[in-house]
Amino acid sequence: MKGQWPVGIFIGSAAVLTRSSEINLMDKQVRPIAVPAQLLKPHPLVAELQAAARSAQEEKGVLALNYSKVLRVRTSTRCLARALILINTLIKEFKSRGYEVRIGKRAETQLILEEGEISFRLDERTKQAAPPPPPPRPKGGWRTPFHEPWRPAFVLVATGEFTLAFERYRLYGCRHSWRDHAGATLESQLHEVMAAIPSWEAALRTRRIEKESLELKARDAEARRVATAREQEILRLQRAKLVSDLSAWEHAERLRRFITAVQEVASQDDETRAWLDWANSQVRMLDPLRSSLSAVTNLDVKVADSFTGYLTWDEPEKGWWS
Repeated sequence: MKGQWPVGIFIGSAAVLTRSSEINLMDKQVRPIAVPAQLLKPHPLVAELQAAARSAQEEKGVLALNYSKVLRVRTSTRCLARALILINTLIKEFKSRGYEVRIGKRAETQLILEEGEISFRLDERTKQAAPPPPPPRPKGGWRTPFHEPWRPAFVLVATGEFTLAFERYRLYGCRHSWRDHAGATLESQLHEVMAAIPSWEAALRTRRIEKESLELKARDAEARRVATAREQEILRLQRAKLVSDLSAWEHAERLRRFITAVQEVASQDDETRAWLDWANSQVRMLDPLRSSLSAVTNLDVKVADSFTGYLTWDEPEKGWWS
């Protein structure tokens, strides 16, 4: 009825799904995720990152880590604790929804979805700053040797602001990055990351279907091309066989005329008759019309199974129909 919310009744359990319960489910999905103040029960990947960070040195404002072995988290020593809590909370939320995180083969941290994996990273942003001042010149006049090392135009320093970015090229059309800003911290936006996962799955599914469709079309086009190339190769081989049979017949005809000429001028002794018998037998083997007429009229030719029609080093010679 108009003005009333629909009620769904499940037969056998008498369970009723009302609008209020729908709202509660939606609130559960969009409610901000609680981020602890301390690192509690770190995930094994986070524990490995924490251990590696203890012995790492800062370069260009952030810790120099081997991302082929640890999570791709770019942070300074000062903000390491916050970064560990953030990535630990994120991984546990992924796991609670049935998703796994792993370190890929190309030094990437990957989120494993139903439709495939996407890489992501947690970065502390850096900015340019003036380099430290040079050391003071020693007192002692111009005779005292002094060397000032080369000084860069600027150095990179960490800002304490983090960005969480996922693979944008595979998630085209979807939101794929979050960062600290004046209105909200990254911790307060983690629930938005979880809410974006269905759109990622849909985007990856669409890309997969498009890719499969393109691959199917490409396979069909390749099959048609190979079939056409094989037909052309069969015709080429049949023509080459025709020319070969013609050449053999012409040679046999020339030899027969030569044998006749020898017979007319030679004496009819035993040696001549033996030679004539031998020569005529050789001509019969050469003449395709005498040796095997069925082979002449048979159009069956053999094309290798590996033949694809692509250019090779051993290209066939041009024939009469080229």
